[in-house]
Amino acid sequence: EQIRSCNFIGKKSAISRRELVEWVQNSPGPRLLVLNTVQNAAVIAEELYKIYGKECVEHLSTALTPEDRENTIDRIQEVDNAEDVNWTLVATSCVEAGVDFSFRTGFREISSLLSLLQVAGRINRHGCYQDSKMWSFSLQEDSLLKEKSCCRYGERCFDGLFFKKNGNYS
Repeated sequence: EQIRSCNFIGKKSAISRRELVEWVQNSPGPRLLVLNTVQNAAVIAEELYKIYGKECVEHLSTALTPEDRENTIDRIQEVDNAEDVNWTLVATSCVEAGVDFSFRTGFREISSLLSLLQVAGRINRHGCYQDSKMWSFSLQEDSLLKEKSCCRYGERCFDGLFFKKNGNYS
């Protein structure tokens, strides 16, 4: 039996939208990217779609109708069972619990430790990967990306307690 594991790593500096899209796309797939706001998830999903194509991205958030969310989940489960690993699910916290997805690489915009741990439960869920990573990062605000004000405290906690203490910065 394979042991399920993933390494937790934090990005030290806030990154731009463009840096995030390139970083995610160039990481081993399949990939899960969870953002704090419906707006941020939609913007990043659209960027990935425009640059890398429809087949490389799925978007799931509470902004979608229940029927659209169900259709997206069905597509994700189909892709999850396929050999194609070059794709990314861009989502909000709606994927933190209650879904049986497994990804090789995870990315979570800094929110709370509980949210990070919940998303990590979707990384290497079935123990299929030997080098899974769960990244935590913050975004630079721009005209389209917005910070969720309640997450500012979480970012300070991660910086002061989790990452500085453990030295898990990239």
